[in-house]
Amino acid sequence: TFVSILSACVCQDDLNEGKEIHQCIKTSNLDFDVVLSNALISMYGRCGGLVDARDVFDIMSERNVVSWNAMIGAYVKNGEGQEALILGSRMYEHMLPDDVTWVTLLDASARLCTSTHGKRVHCCTLDGKLKSNITLANALVHMYGRCGHLDDAIKVFDDMNVHNETSWNALISIFVGNGQIFKAVDLFCHMKQEGTIPNKITFVSVLSACASDQHLLASGKILHVSAIACEFESDIVVATALVNMYGKFLYLDYAMEIFYKMPEHNLVCFTAVISIFAQNGQPNDAVALFNSINDKCDVILWNSVISSFVQNGQENRALAMFEQMLHEGI
Repeated sequence: TFVSILSACVCQDDLNEGKEIHQCIKTSNLDFDVVLSNALISMYGRCGGLVDARDVFDIMSERNVVSWNAMIGAYVKNGEGQEALILGSRMYEHMLPDDVTWVTLLDASARLCTSTHGKRVHCCTLDGKLKSNITLANALVHMYGRCGHLDDAIKVFDDMNVHNETSWNALISIFVGNGQIFKAVDLFCHMKQEGTIPNKITFVSVLSACASDQHLLASGKILHVSAIACEFESDIVVATALVNMYGKFLYLDYAMEIFYKMPEHNLVCFTAVISIFAQNGQPNDAVALFNSINDKCDVILWNSVISSFVQNGQENRALAMFEQMLHEGI
Protein backbone atom coordinates (compact mmCIF):
# COMPACT_ATOMS: atom_id res chain seq x y z
CA THR A 1 0.00 0.00 0.00
CA PHE A 2 2.71 2.45 1.00
CA VAL A 3 4.76 1.75 -2.14
CA SER A 4 1.73 2.49 -4.32
CA ILE A 5 0.94 5.71 -2.44
CA LEU A 6 4.57 6.86 -2.72
CA SER A 7 4.36 6.28 -6.48
CA ALA A 8 1.26 8.49 -6.53
CA CYS A 9 3.23 11.23 -4.71
CA VAL A 10 5.86 11.05 -7.45
CA CYS A 11 3.21 11.36 -10.16
CA GLN A 12 1.81 14.44 -8.42
CA ASP A 13 5.29 15.79 -7.56
CA ASP A 14 3.98 16.23 -4.02
CA LEU A 15 6.93 16.27 -1.62
CA ASN A 16 4.87 17.35 1.40
CA GLU A 17 2.43 14.49 0.99
CA GLY A 18 5.38 12.14 0.59
CA LYS A 19 6.83 13.33 3.89
CA GLU A 20 3.49 12.69 5.62
CA ILE A 21 3.43 9.17 4.20
CA HIS A 22 6.97 8.70 5.50
CA GLN A 23 5.78 9.58 9.01
CA CYS A 24 3.00 7.00 8.69
CA ILE A 25 5.58 4.42 7.65
CA LYS A 26 7.65 5.19 10.76
CA THR A 27 4.56 4.86 12.95
CA SER A 28 3.85 1.47 11.38
CA ASN A 29 7.42 0.29 12.18
CA LEU A 30 8.04 -0.44 8.51
CA ASP A 31 10.75 2.15 7.91
CA PHE A 32 13.55 -0.46 7.84
CA ASP A 33 11.94 -2.57 5.14
CA VAL A 34 14.36 -2.51 2.17
CA VAL A 35 11.66 -2.34 -0.52
CA LEU A 36 9.86 0.48 1.25
CA SER A 37 13.12 2.34 1.90
CA ASN A 38 13.97 2.10 -1.79
CA ALA A 39 10.56 3.55 -2.63
CA LEU A 40 11.16 6.41 -0.19
CA ILE A 41 14.57 7.22 -1.71
CA SER A 42 13.04 7.22 -5.17
CA MET A 43 10.14 9.44 -4.08
CA TYR A 44 12.37 11.96 -2.32
CA GLY A 45 14.83 12.02 -5.19
CA ARG A 46 12.18 12.60 -7.83
CA CYS A 47 10.31 15.21 -5.78
CA GLY A 48 13.35 17.31 -4.91
CA GLY A 49 13.94 16.06 -1.36
CA LEU A 50 17.57 15.06 -1.90
CA VAL A 51 18.67 15.47 1.75
CA ASP A 52 15.74 13.33 2.93
CA ALA A 53 16.62 10.69 0.34
CA ARG A 54 20.19 10.49 1.63
CA ASP A 55 18.96 10.32 5.24
CA VAL A 56 16.87 7.24 4.37
CA PHE A 57 19.78 5.70 2.47
CA ASP A 58 22.27 6.25 5.30
CA ILE A 59 20.18 4.56 8.02
CA MET A 60 19.39 1.46 5.95
CA SER A 61 20.75 -1.66 7.66
CA GLU A 62 20.47 -3.57 4.39
CA ARG A 63 20.89 -2.27 0.87
CA ASN A 64 20.47 -3.99 -2.47
CA VAL A 65 21.39 -2.83 -5.97
CA VAL A 66 18.05 -1.02 -6.24
CA SER A 67 18.92 1.04 -3.15
CA TRP A 68 22.20 2.21 -4.64
CA ASN A 69 20.61 2.90 -8.02
CA ALA A 70 17.82 4.92 -6.42
CA MET A 71 20.24 7.10 -4.47
CA ILE A 72 22.62 7.58 -7.43
CA GLY A 73 19.63 8.41 -9.61
CA ALA A 74 18.40 10.93 -7.03
CA TYR A 75 21.71 12.78 -7.21
CA VAL A 76 21.60 12.87 -11.01
CA LYS A 77 17.96 13.97 -11.05
CA ASN A 78 18.78 16.89 -8.75
CA GLY A 79 21.85 18.09 -10.66
CA GLU A 80 24.44 16.61 -8.29
CA GLY A 81 26.34 14.58 -10.86
CA GLN A 82 29.62 14.64 -8.98
CA GLU A 83 28.00 13.17 -5.87
CA ALA A 84 26.40 10.50 -8.05
CA LEU A 85 29.81 9.49 -9.41
CA ILE A 86 31.34 9.42 -5.92
CA LEU A 87 28.52 7.19 -4.66
CA GLY A 88 28.90 5.00 -7.74
CA SER A 89 32.58 4.46 -6.85
CA ARG A 90 31.56 3.51 -3.31
CA MET A 91 29.03 1.03 -4.65
CA TYR A 92 31.83 -1.03 -6.26
CA GLU A 93 33.10 -1.82 -2.75
CA HIS A 94 29.79 -3.39 -1.71
CA MET A 95 28.21 -5.03 -4.74
CA LEU A 96 28.37 -5.40 -8.49
CA PRO A 97 26.53 -2.62 -10.37
CA ASP A 98 23.89 -3.60 -12.91
CA ASP A 99 22.94 -2.05 -16.25
CA VAL A 100 20.74 0.57 -14.56
CA THR A 101 23.75 1.71 -12.53
CA TRP A 102 25.94 1.99 -15.62
CA VAL A 103 23.33 4.00 -17.53
CA THR A 104 22.78 6.37 -14.59
CA LEU A 105 26.51 6.94 -14.11
CA LEU A 106 26.91 7.62 -17.83
CA ASP A 107 24.12 10.17 -17.56
CA ALA A 108 25.97 11.83 -14.68
CA SER A 109 29.19 11.94 -16.73
CA ALA A 110 27.33 13.41 -19.70
CA ARG A 111 25.74 16.15 -17.59
CA LEU A 112 29.12 17.06 -16.14
CA CYS A 113 30.76 16.84 -19.59
CA THR A 114 33.53 14.74 -18.11
CA SER A 115 34.50 11.49 -19.80
CA THR A 116 36.82 10.11 -17.09
CA HIS A 117 34.11 8.18 -15.24
CA GLY A 118 32.26 7.47 -18.48
CA LYS A 119 35.30 5.76 -19.95
CA ARG A 120 35.66 3.75 -16.75
CA VAL A 121 32.08 2.56 -17.17
CA HIS A 122 32.85 1.69 -20.78
CA CYS A 123 35.83 -0.39 -19.66
CA CYS A 124 33.67 -2.21 -17.10
CA THR A 125 31.08 -3.25 -19.68
CA LEU A 126 31.77 -6.03 -22.13
CA ASP A 127 31.51 -5.42 -25.88
CA GLY A 128 29.00 -8.26 -26.09
CA LYS A 129 26.79 -6.50 -23.54
CA LEU A 130 26.96 -3.27 -25.54
CA LYS A 131 25.91 -5.07 -28.69
CA SER A 132 22.87 -6.57 -26.96
CA ASN A 133 21.89 -3.75 -24.57
CA ILE A 134 20.73 -0.88 -26.73
CA THR A 135 19.92 1.39 -23.75
CA LEU A 136 23.47 1.09 -22.40
CA ALA A 137 25.02 1.65 -25.82
CA ASN A 138 22.83 4.72 -26.40
CA ALA A 139 23.93 6.14 -23.05
CA LEU A 140 27.57 5.70 -24.08
CA VAL A 141 26.98 7.44 -27.42
CA HIS A 142 25.30 10.33 -25.63
CA MET A 143 28.06 10.58 -23.00
CA TYR A 144 30.87 10.63 -25.54
CA GLY A 145 29.02 13.19 -27.63
CA ARG A 146 28.40 15.54 -24.69
CA CYS A 147 32.06 15.25 -23.72
CA GLY A 148 33.25 16.11 -27.23
CA HIS A 149 34.61 12.65 -28.13
CA LEU A 150 32.90 12.38 -31.50
CA ASP A 151 35.04 9.48 -32.81
CA ASP A 152 34.32 7.37 -29.73
CA ALA A 153 30.59 8.07 -30.06
CA ILE A 154 30.62 7.01 -33.72
CA LYS A 155 32.57 3.83 -32.91
CA VAL A 156 30.08 2.75 -30.24
CA PHE A 157 27.21 3.54 -32.63
CA ASP A 158 28.79 1.58 -35.50
CA ASP A 159 29.46 -1.43 -33.26
CA MET A 160 25.81 -1.72 -32.21
CA ASN A 161 23.87 -4.64 -33.66
CA VAL A 162 20.67 -2.61 -33.92
CA HIS A 163 19.69 1.03 -33.57
CA ASN A 164 16.47 2.64 -32.41
CA GLU A 165 15.31 6.25 -32.72
CA THR A 166 17.19 7.16 -29.53
CA SER A 167 20.45 5.88 -31.04
CA TRP A 168 20.00 7.94 -34.19
CA ASN A 169 18.84 11.02 -32.31
CA ALA A 170 21.88 10.88 -30.03
CA LEU A 171 24.32 10.80 -32.95
CA ILE A 172 22.41 13.40 -34.98
CA SER A 173 22.42 15.81 -32.03
CA ILE A 174 26.16 15.23 -31.60
CA PHE A 175 26.79 16.17 -35.24
CA VAL A 176 24.58 19.25 -34.90
CA GLY A 177 26.28 20.26 -31.68
CA ASN A 178 29.70 19.95 -33.29
CA GLY A 179 28.69 22.03 -36.30
CA GLN A 180 28.72 19.09 -38.70
CA ILE A 181 25.30 19.94 -40.04
CA PHE A 182 25.63 18.29 -43.43
CA LYS A 183 26.57 14.99 -41.76
CA ALA A 184 23.55 15.37 -39.48
CA VAL A 185 21.25 15.65 -42.52
CA ASP A 186 22.97 12.66 -44.18
CA LEU A 187 22.51 10.64 -41.00
CA PHE A 188 18.78 11.41 -41.07
CA CYS A 189 18.63 9.91 -44.57
CA HIS A 190 20.51 6.80 -43.41
CA MET A 191 18.14 6.51 -40.48
CA LYS A 192 15.14 6.33 -42.81
CA GLN A 193 16.95 3.92 -45.14
CA GLU A 194 17.54 1.58 -42.22
CA GLY A 195 13.80 1.63 -41.53
CA THR A 196 13.82 3.56 -38.26
CA ILE A 197 10.90 5.97 -38.02
CA PRO A 198 12.02 9.45 -36.89
CA ASN A 199 10.28 11.06 -33.94
CA LYS A 200 9.77 14.73 -33.13
CA ILE A 201 13.20 14.98 -31.46
CA THR A 202 14.76 13.83 -34.73
CA PHE A 203 12.90 16.44 -36.76
CA VAL A 204 13.75 19.28 -34.38
CA SER A 205 17.47 18.39 -34.40
CA VAL A 206 17.74 18.11 -38.17
CA LEU A 207 15.59 21.18 -38.82
CA SER A 208 17.88 23.20 -36.57
CA ALA A 209 20.77 22.00 -38.73
CA CYS A 210 18.95 23.00 -41.92
CA ALA A 211 18.18 26.43 -40.46
CA SER A 212 21.88 27.15 -40.04
CA ASP A 213 22.86 27.04 -43.72
CA GLN A 214 21.07 28.34 -46.82
CA HIS A 215 22.37 25.37 -48.82
CA LEU A 216 20.29 23.03 -46.68
CA LEU A 217 16.96 24.75 -47.32
CA ALA A 218 16.05 22.13 -49.94
CA SER A 219 16.72 19.40 -47.37
CA GLY A 220 14.60 21.34 -44.90
CA LYS A 221 11.70 21.35 -47.32
CA ILE A 222 12.04 17.58 -47.74
CA LEU A 223 12.02 17.28 -43.96
CA HIS A 224 8.83 19.34 -43.93
CA VAL A 225 7.20 16.81 -46.25
CA SER A 226 8.44 13.96 -44.03
CA ALA A 227 7.05 15.71 -40.95
CA ILE A 228 3.65 15.95 -42.63
CA ALA A 229 3.83 12.24 -43.57
CA CYS A 230 4.67 11.35 -39.95
CA GLU A 231 1.83 13.62 -38.71
CA PHE A 232 4.22 15.93 -36.82
CA GLU A 233 3.44 19.18 -38.63
CA SER A 234 0.84 20.07 -36.00
CA ASP A 235 3.17 19.24 -33.10
CA ILE A 236 4.04 22.54 -31.44
CA VAL A 237 7.76 21.77 -31.11
CA VAL A 238 8.25 20.54 -34.69
CA ALA A 239 6.05 23.30 -36.11
CA THR A 240 8.08 25.94 -34.25
CA ALA A 241 11.28 24.46 -35.69
CA LEU A 242 9.75 24.72 -39.17
CA VAL A 243 8.65 28.32 -38.53
CA ASN A 244 12.14 29.17 -37.34
CA MET A 245 13.81 27.55 -40.37
CA TYR A 246 11.62 29.29 -42.96
CA GLY A 247 11.88 32.56 -41.06
CA LYS A 248 15.68 32.40 -41.04
CA PHE A 249 15.63 32.31 -44.84
CA LEU A 250 12.93 35.01 -45.08
CA TYR A 251 10.23 32.66 -46.36
CA LEU A 252 7.67 34.57 -44.34
CA ASP A 253 4.58 33.20 -46.13
CA TYR A 254 5.62 29.59 -45.44
CA ALA A 255 6.45 30.40 -41.81
CA MET A 256 3.16 32.16 -41.14
CA GLU A 257 1.09 29.49 -42.86
CA ILE A 258 2.58 26.88 -40.50
CA PHE A 259 2.12 29.21 -37.52
CA TYR A 260 -1.57 29.79 -38.18
CA LYS A 261 -2.18 26.06 -38.73
CA MET A 262 -0.79 25.21 -35.30
CA PRO A 263 -3.58 24.03 -32.96
CA GLU A 264 -1.93 25.88 -30.05
CA HIS A 265 0.90 28.32 -29.45
CA ASN A 266 3.39 28.85 -26.66
CA LEU A 267 5.92 31.58 -25.85
CA VAL A 268 8.65 29.82 -27.83
CA CYS A 269 6.73 29.91 -31.11
CA PHE A 270 5.53 33.48 -30.44
CA THR A 271 9.15 34.50 -29.93
CA ALA A 272 10.16 32.78 -33.17
CA VAL A 273 7.49 34.64 -35.17
CA ILE A 274 8.28 38.01 -33.58
CA SER A 275 11.95 37.47 -34.45
CA ILE A 276 10.91 36.74 -38.04
CA PHE A 277 8.96 40.00 -38.20
CA ALA A 278 12.06 41.81 -36.94
CA GLN A 279 14.26 40.18 -39.59
CA ASN A 280 11.78 41.13 -42.29
CA GLY A 281 11.57 44.79 -41.20
CA GLN A 282 8.02 44.51 -39.85
CA PRO A 283 8.18 45.88 -36.29
CA ASN A 284 4.50 46.90 -36.32
CA ASP A 285 3.46 43.29 -36.95
CA ALA A 286 5.79 42.21 -34.15
CA VAL A 287 4.12 44.67 -31.75
CA ALA A 288 0.62 43.65 -32.85
CA LEU A 289 1.39 39.99 -32.12
CA PHE A 290 3.06 40.94 -28.84
CA ASN A 291 0.05 42.96 -27.70
CA SER A 292 -2.28 40.06 -28.45
CA ILE A 293 -0.50 37.92 -25.86
CA ASN A 294 0.79 40.64 -23.52
CA ASP A 295 -0.49 38.93 -20.37
CA LYS A 296 1.66 35.86 -21.11
CA CYS A 297 4.89 37.53 -22.21
CA ASP A 298 8.25 36.76 -20.64
CA VAL A 299 11.51 38.70 -20.77
CA ILE A 300 12.67 36.88 -23.93
CA LEU A 301 9.56 38.01 -25.80
CA TRP A 302 10.00 41.61 -24.61
CA ASN A 303 13.62 41.49 -25.76
CA SER A 304 12.56 40.23 -29.19
CA VAL A 305 10.21 43.17 -29.72
CA ILE A 306 12.79 45.70 -28.45
CA SER A 307 15.36 44.13 -30.79
CA SER A 308 12.86 44.45 -33.64
CA PHE A 309 12.67 48.22 -33.10
CA VAL A 310 16.45 48.58 -32.88
CA GLN A 311 17.05 46.54 -36.03
CA ASN A 312 14.65 48.78 -37.93
CA GLY A 313 16.09 52.09 -36.71
CA GLN A 314 13.27 52.87 -34.29
CA GLU A 315 15.40 53.46 -31.20
CA ASN A 316 12.84 55.79 -29.58
CA ARG A 317 10.19 53.07 -29.68
CA ALA A 318 12.73 50.58 -28.32
CA LEU A 319 13.52 52.87 -25.38
CA ALA A 320 9.83 53.49 -24.72
CA MET A 321 9.17 49.77 -24.63
CA PHE A 322 12.14 49.23 -22.35
CA GLU A 323 10.69 51.77 -19.92
CA GLN A 324 7.31 50.01 -20.10
CA MET A 325 9.06 46.72 -19.41
CA LEU A 326 10.66 48.14 -16.27
CA HIS A 327 7.37 49.72 -15.19
CA GLU A 328 5.64 46.35 -15.38
CA GLY A 329 8.37 44.77 -13.29
CA ILE A 330 9.66 42.43 -16.00
